Amino acid sequence: MNTISAARHAGIVNSSGGVNDITGVADKVLTVGGVGLLVFLVIGLALWWRYRASVSKEIPSDEEASADTPEEPSFHNAWIDRLSVGVVVVDSTYQVEQVNVRARSLLCDDALSEGAVLPQALAQRMLNEEGAPLSFRWHNDSGKALSVQVETLRRSDGLHRVITLLDNTRVLRTEATLRETDRLLRAILQTSVAAVAVVNAHGTITYANKQAESILGLKSGTDGTWTYEQIGWTLTPVDADMATRRPLHDVLHTHKTVRDMRCAVTWPDGTRKYISLNAAPLPHDKRPSQVVFSVQEITGRYQAEQQLRKEQHFAEAAINSLPGLFFMVDANGRYQRWNETLKSVAGYTEDELHDHTLDELVAEEDRPRMREAIRTLFGENIGFRIEVQLVTHCGTRVPYVFTGARFTINETSYAVGVALDITAQRKRERALQEARREAEDARANAEQMNALKTSFLANMSHEVRTPLTAMIGYANIMVEEENPPERFASHIVTGGKRLLNTLDDILLFSQLEAGTYMPSPAPVDIEAHIKEAVRSAAPQAKVVIDGPDNAKHVSLDRGAVACIARHLIRNAAAFTDREGQITVSIGHESGKSRLTVRDTGAGMPASYIPRATQPFTQASTGMARVHEGSGLGLAIVHKMAQLMQGSVSIESAEGEGTTVTVWMRHLDATYHN
Repeated sequence: MNTISAARHAGIVNSSGGVNDITGVADKVLTVGGVGLLVFLVIGLALWWRYRASVSKEIPSDEEASADTPEEPSFHNAWIDRLSVGVVVVDSTYQVEQVNVRARSLLCDDALSEGAVLPQALAQRMLNEEGAPLSFRWHNDSGKALSVQVETLRRSDGLHRVITLLDNTRVLRTEATLRETDRLLRAILQTSVAAVAVVNAHGTITYANKQAESILGLKSGTDGTWTYEQIGWTLTPVDADMATRRPLHDVLHTHKTVRDMRCAVTWPDGTRKYISLNAAPLPHDKRPSQVVFSVQEITGRYQAEQQLRKEQHFAEAAINSLPGLFFMVDANGRYQRWNETLKSVAGYTEDELHDHTLDELVAEEDRPRMREAIRTLFGENIGFRIEVQLVTHCGTRVPYVFTGARFTINETSYAVGVALDITAQRKRERALQEARREAEDARANAEQMNALKTSFLANMSHEVRTPLTAMIGYANIMVEEENPPERFASHIVTGGKRLLNTLDDILLFSQLEAGTYMPSPAPVDIEAHIKEAVRSAAPQAKVVIDGPDNAKHVSLDRGAVACIARHLIRNAAAFTDREGQITVSIGHESGKSRLTVRDTGAGMPASYIPRATQPFTQASTGMARVHEGSGLGLAIVHKMAQLMQGSVSIESAEGEGTTVTVWMRHLDATYHN
């Protein structure tokens, strides 16, 4: 029998000399390892058997078995050593006839060679029915997992076994790793807080973890799948940028993933839930036929976000509705947030405000105080309230009061505060101060009028009672005596004139106060009126008149000039004794006339000079006063000077005398009060 005949007998080679169903042989050799290892084994065995057929002699037939035949040659070691699989050929006693280098390595036995006996542990695994192929896994002494394929051949000299060895250690470890990874992945999916599921193009969920039922309401079907009836293919996105309502369907057709798509799901009982959906296509045969998606319920988070958004809108609306300016700045005073009022009042854009600090919004002179307030706030946590001038973009200054406090967000401190326009408040304060001043003036005037009333009553009582008492006394004497002295009549006349002068002063002052006295411009000789006043007053002191040589007649009111001259001379005469002197000077310049009366009398206290022109006032009042008079003299002089657009000035010192100067503007025919 030749080599090809032996191959035919073993069922390896077909009638034409080719490989007969080598795939079936490989299936028996390998139980695991995959398509790649199977193909590799098929090619290796085919090449080995072809080489054996080409180098072996023909095996004699049964009729020729008894004839002498030459000895069969051994296998070619160099050729089989090239194989990547281990090959061992043994006889019926498991004595090695042929072995390659790879087999020695896999069996961890470098001494294994022709004539040696196959390891007993391996030989015991090969005990089976003769001629039947055998496949099994075997672990050698080093712990390697070997896939062993045994084919039995019958030869003239007995049974021979061809042993093919393949190292499956890495494959088995990979399988173990995959199984462990699969178990770990399933454990993770089953304990995940998110619902994870796989849905196919028909809408059938082929896989779902435990959370899928509680979150999505999935129900396990009788065939081991889950139905999708509870939520269907239609979801309601809650984000404006999500226009699709069929996300899983879109993933299958567009092959694009969906990330964190927030959707609303309404259950048949009306319960509304919010979920976050992530989905990706699961490729199969280079085209996606399923979608893997994960769902996490975010109802609480979504509702909290909505509530937070409402509160943010409310806070924003509240800040923008504040009547003042709202600001939030960092430790450097740079703006972090503000309301619309600040932007509109200051006149700056958002970019300009970002480039400014809080102190740059106020006037130059107020900036040091603002910077110090910010420094104290952050350094000592002391709030501030300062009034400053706000300077707008166009340079307008507006009074504002700034208040601030420290506020911490995420361990970062900020200054938060408001500023109020106090323009109206300042106006109210000024109005209040003005009203207070007016009230104080009114109270002072009232007190003054009350004092004037008291002084008036005291003075009038004295000025009226004194001459009346004298007049009545002298008159009674004249009535009782047959020949009374003539001086009594003179005293009566003097008292009557004094009383008449007092009444005239009161009437004149009343006219001046009421504004019923109207000046009449006429040429006036001031010196003549001075001389007349001196004659009527009959002063004891020496009187010196110093008048100009020209322009003696000026346009003034005669009654006013006469009244002023009379009261000035009368006052000077009353306070100057016979050793003193009264000097009267008259001057004209720039349309005005000046009348100055200087005496060397008793003088006035310094405290009385400001009140000297007030009506019914004297340095001494009441019954204890030293000098007579109604207290209207200088008041009438002051009113008359004002009537002629003039003024009165008084200089006096106690014990040195008094100087009174009156200026009167010249009048013309068109003058009106």
